[in-house]
Amino acid sequence: MTGDDLDDHSPDGRRDPVAAIERLSTAHAVLLRLDRSGASHEQMAVALGVPVASIPTLLRVAWGKF
Repeated sequence: MTGDDLDDHSPDGRRDPVAAIERLSTAHAVLLRLDRSGASHEQMAVALGVPVASIPTLLRVAWGKF
């Protein structure tokens, strides 16, 4: 584990999702929060100002960075 990896873990060694999401770009963080809340791809697209067709790719990238 690198020093950066340790920043994303809680004291008990588990990954800290809050710390991990805070390290993402604003767009990726918003997208993951919307995805977890059950928002539709249409809602995500409106929130980010992007075409609906781009949401699946953006989600894959965001979850990959998370």
